[in-house]
Amino acid sequence: GHFATATIRYIKDLAGIFGNDVVFFLSQDDKCKVPIGLPAAKIQAPMLMHLDYRVRLPDHDWTVAPRHQLTPSVYAACMMNENSDVGYSGPTYIAVRSAKHDRSDATSHACDFDRLVGLKEFEKSARDYTGHVKPVVIITVDGGPDENPRFPKTLVASIRKFRKYNLDALFVLTHAPGQSAYNVVERRMAPLSHDLAGLILPHDHFGTHLNDSGVTVNSELERINFKKAGEVLAEVWCGSVIDEYPVVAEYIDPPASTQDEIR
Repeated sequence: GHFATATIRYIKDLAGIFGNDVVFFLSQDDKCKVPIGLPAAKIQAPMLMHLDYRVRLPDHDWTVAPRHQLTPSVYAACMMNENSDVGYSGPTYIAVRSAKHDRSDATSHACDFDRLVGLKEFEKSARDYTGHVKPVVIITVDGGPDENPRFPKTLVASIRKFRKYNLDALFVLTHAPGQSAYNVVERRMAPLSHDLAGLILPHDHFGTHLNDSGVTVNSELERINFKKAGEVLAEVWCGSVIDEYPVVAEYIDPPASTQDEIR
């Protein structure tokens, strides 16, 4: 734990020496899965309600069907302040995926990185004055199997990233077990969870794809219902502003077929 903490502290000192012009500091993690058809966050928050709307809430908190969830992958860029210290503020990118039809792994994280470095909201944090990705990229993760650099797939994805963007240095740092709360991205998740208070994502917007036993009977309808729920979630988060920096969220379409469907 001490070694991991010291390593991250030294890397932050290194980032401060080079500054915003050279270093792209990114913190990434997967937020807990967001259920579909149930309250998205079990917290209370004040809200304004129009009296012409009819309030409808479920009488129970049973799951609609197995794996009816969305997986948000959150990426928090960190800008250096005037004292050359790595701050906690910066733009946020969220890739929302279906937990049933897609997966969050090293490959998906690499695709998300390719997407976010091209966003105009990340222009100052991710790209230099020439429009290319900054030569030094630092990524902090929580040590999960989809992010930990000691796993082969993550190493391969990092090597491809290093070569694709012609980087001078790429650091992927893991927080010690039990200390992932110190990951910068965790500070972004609190306001994001607050935005979900009282929100119920629709699971049957285009009609139900389940029978009375909760078993999927229409796979294609299920996919478009998941997509609609993901788009609603992304729309909610896109309206957020954290420390005066924007939040960009989008639903990522799953591949044409998954291993589960093939089996």
